[in-house]
Amino acid sequence: MLAQLFRIGGDGLPPFEGGLADQRNRPEPCRRLTETARKHLVDSRDEGRGPRGEADRVFHFAGGLHHALRERASGFCYVNDAVLAILRLRERGLRVAYVDIDAHHGDGVQYAFYGDPHVLTISTHERGERLFPGTGFVHELGEGDAAGFSVNLPLEAYTDTQVYLPAFEAVVPPLLARFKPDVIVAQRSTVKYLAGTTAVVS
Repeated sequence: MLAQLFRIGGDGLPPFEGGLADQRNRPEPCRRLTETARKHLVDSRDEGRGPRGEADRVFHFAGGLHHALRERASGFCYVNDAVLAILRLRERGLRVAYVDIDAHHGDGVQYAFYGDPHVLTISTHERGERLFPGTGFVHELGEGDAAGFSVNLPLEAYTDTQVYLPAFEAVVPPLLARFKPDVIVAQRSTVKYLAGTTAVVS
């Protein structure tokens, strides 16, 4: 029954004929959640309300599906809501910074904008040698005109606040100040670092 509801094929993966940006590939509940968040954040700018008006900040409670790729689902992520929001913001000519503080590297978002110098992606995460998705190394910097616009801060397992906060403060605020984004999209994590543990669902 769930397979029919979410149009999942025999291999357990949904059909992706047109990729994740193709609205036909999103099940109705996902589409409604994503569209509601997008409307309040992105479309409010067209109506003169954002970024200082009614939609200064928007929280998408079902968001954070940063592993989904254009051609396939990945890491339990079916729809990359951050990518869809950023694409909409880019359609309006806005510079976007994406800051991801999940314990896993935000690979789907990084790859979506790896060649776009108008999107800065920053991801702090546990090192890829030990944790899914196995990416997010410091040498992943972007390509072409966007070289240097993909920034990864891989951290050791068991990283605690005493290490994390100084590392974050040394990297993220200076990059944002230099990039001067119109909008910041933040993946604030369902999976965090806890002292004495590795990536633990909190």
